[in-house]
Amino acid sequence: MNARSFDVELKLREEEVVEVTSGLLHTILFLRSSAAGESGSTVFTRGTPPVTKFSYVDCRTIDFTHVQVESPDLKNRIHREATLFFTQLKRGQRGRGSITLEFYERSEGLLSTSCETWEMWRIGVTLTTCGSLFEKRRHSQKACAEIADFVSLITTAVNFDTHLPLAYTPEHVGRIYDTSLRGVQPYLFKITHRIDCFRHYNPSVLTDLCKWIGKGAFLD
Repeated sequence: MNARSFDVELKLREEEVVEVTSGLLHTILFLRSSAAGESGSTVFTRGTPPVTKFSYVDCRTIDFTHVQVESPDLKNRIHREATLFFTQLKRGQRGRGSITLEFYERSEGLLSTSCETWEMWRIGVTLTTCGSLFEKRRHSQKACAEIADFVSLITTAVNFDTHLPLAYTPEHVGRIYDTSLRGVQPYLFKITHRIDCFRHYNPSVLTDLCKWIGKGAFLD
């Protein structure tokens, strides 16, 4: 199965990072989840699985309202990952990085279990500052427009699903869905972070170093 990949690049002020990244992750997972406790054919249906318990959340730091599933376990997990990402982002020398939501399917072989990714959502973030009220307003307008465009992409991509993994029998459910969370049953997923670490470097030195360790790659 070929994995679909989507990404967005955002410039955010420090106080906006956790709310914006959490909101986008909640939006995607709302559309990639079903209500826990459902039985029968609902679990095996293609398309957007229904979630009956959800709420709308208004961000305090930016004009962005998002939907989230009413699941304490999912809320805590997303908040923990977004907060950890922000902490790492502040420690990075360049103030730039990405947080990625990856959906995967588990395959069980005779001797081992493997995971195959079928969809990835990458949110790139660069920290920025605003020196005046005018700059803050201009930044907010631009960031809100980019967030709205990405949310539109999310809903469009999900509404035209043709690649979702299917659980043909109850035994297949655990290979596709995460059944460990209270109140919701999302597709199996993981959240990862990447932080750009280098601010200043000598290209020739890094090239020689890469060749020396056998990678032959150029770092940017």
